[in-house]
Amino acid sequence: MNNPPPQDSIQEVPKPSPLGGGSLLGRVLVLSLLLLAYIAILASVLYFDALTGPQFILLIVVAFLGIHFFGTRGLIVAQLGTLMLLGLAIYLGLASVAPTGALLILVFVVFWFFMRTRYKEHRMLESLSQSAQREQERFVALINTIDTAVVATDSQQKISLYNSAALSLLGTNISLSGQFFNTVFPLINANEQPVDIISQVKANKRAMERLDTSVKIGQKDIINLQVIAAPIRTNFGSKGGGYVVTMRDITKQRTLDEQRNEFISVTSHEIRTPIAILEGTLSTALAGPMAARTDPAVVKLIKNAHEQTLLLSRLVQDLATLAMAEG
Repeated sequence: MNNPPPQDSIQEVPKPSPLGGGSLLGRVLVLSLLLLAYIAILASVLYFDALTGPQFILLIVVAFLGIHFFGTRGLIVAQLGTLMLLGLAIYLGLASVAPTGALLILVFVVFWFFMRTRYKEHRMLESLSQSAQREQERFVALINTIDTAVVATDSQQKISLYNSAALSLLGTNISLSGQFFNTVFPLINANEQPVDIISQVKANKRAMERLDTSVKIGQKDIINLQVIAAPIRTNFGSKGGGYVVTMRDITKQRTLDEQRNEFISVTSHEIRTPIAILEGTLSTALAGPMAARTDPAVVKLIKNAHEQTLLLSRLVQDLATLAMAEG
């Protein structure tokens, strides 16, 4: 079976696109609109020589939109806009007798420190996210070097992670994310009955290994597998609600074992007849009247040959029993 080149990374379910469709042009457009909103607020403050409630509310709305959709960049823009409006508020508060001037200045100061705190938290989260991304990349590189198929599912048995060996096993290069494990890997036993190993692990609450499973690829290809499934556990043995399944192709090994068992069975069956004839002949020579007329040294040799023949017969019988048990 010709396998297509496997994918080099573990697949994940795609995340929803941010505002602007996720494209560079869309994000630049939305960011430009936020900047224009800040400029409009500044212009209105300069034009009316006062900072009103609606302007302040609009400022907060625009700032939080920037934080929500643009993260660090939105925080930077919000900080710059807040700083400029804070300066205008201080100027207008000192130049006029507006009763709300001092309150607006206080609110802006609180808002400014809040924005700085959010900025630091966001930078810390970005650092942790980058660190987690690097660890995931190392994990991806490691798991893709394994020639054993590794598949992780959620609690609903939907595939969430897999390596390139899993794709090679199926002879495909399409994404498996979000598909049910039993649909992608329809395991069967020696009697061609379906095997739901994840449900067995869930029922027994422990890892399980099976050597009698296989998967049918296409109409003719059947791959014999060694399957190990286990529940995913997180800190202190708590369950993470998913399962990990490893599958190793043992078709060649099982074929060699079947050929070996067949050889032992046929050989032991074929050699049993001449051994029986030889044992009977030696028994007759030892028990008949010929033994009395035969040289004692020759009789001793015949007796030794008879004992070794009985030993060989038992050995052949043990090989036949072993082949039958393994078959």
